[in-house]
Formats: sequence, structure tokens, C-alpha cells
Amino acid sequence: MCVSAISPNLSPAGFTNYGSHIDISAPGVQIWSTVLNDKYAAWQGTSMASPHVAGVAGLIKSLNPNLTPQELREFLEQTSTDLGNPGRDDHFGIGFLNAFKAAEAVGEDAGVFGPKLGAVPSSIAYGQGAAYQEL
Repeated sequence: MCVSAISPNLSPAGFTNYGSHIDISAPGVQIWSTVLNDKYAAWQGTSMASPHVAGVAGLIKSLNPNLTPQELREFLEQTSTDLGNPGRDDHFGIGFLNAFKAAEAVGEDAGVFGPKLGAVPSSIAYGQGAAYQEL
């Protein structure tokens, strides 16, 4: 899949590729990664965006191992969040990768998300770098 990089304000990153070849978009700006000397730094690029898609694809495949590569691709596309012009466009492709929606949808298909006992935190504190808006 060809992935474009999206900035924290959900607009295409200034450096990203665009055109009819873009399939889907994912976060690609201010992405924390490991660097030399046991440190972390915020990076940008389609090299930061494409691993998001690969990671969600791996998650979906783990929830439903019977999906073919084409079905997996279609699942990611169908559960993406449309940004920009309605429908497919040259900057966002079919839409913005939506990991929660994809996992929820495949979980329903695979019977994964039934009633379960679990703990829910009363709050979650995000540190610096968590700049993406809630969709």
C-alpha cells in the first residue's frame, strides 16, 4: 500500500507524496522513535507513516488470521476515516488509518470482542508529542 504522511492537525504533511497512487494516509509528523545512545526523538516522514499501517495490518491479521492480503487491505481501507474531499483523493487516499475502527470491526467479525472483565483507568495522561486530534 502507498501511504501518505499526515500532520498532527490532520492535514497532509508538506513533504509527503501525493497523487492517484496514494492508498491510505497515516501519522507521519512528530512521531517518537529510538535514536542512538538510548534516546528518543520526534521524526517525520512517510517512513514514519508506513509503519503505522503495517502495525495495524499485523494487529488485524492477529485478530483474524484467515484474512487474505487483499481482504486485509480492503479492511484497512473500509475502516479508514475520510479526510479532505469526500471519498478517495490524492492527498489522503481512501482515508486516514483508523486502528480502533479496524480492530473493532474485525473483532466483531471474528468474535473477538465479547463481554470481558477488565480494569479501566480513570484517566490517561499523555506526555509531550501526543498531538494528534481525536477523530
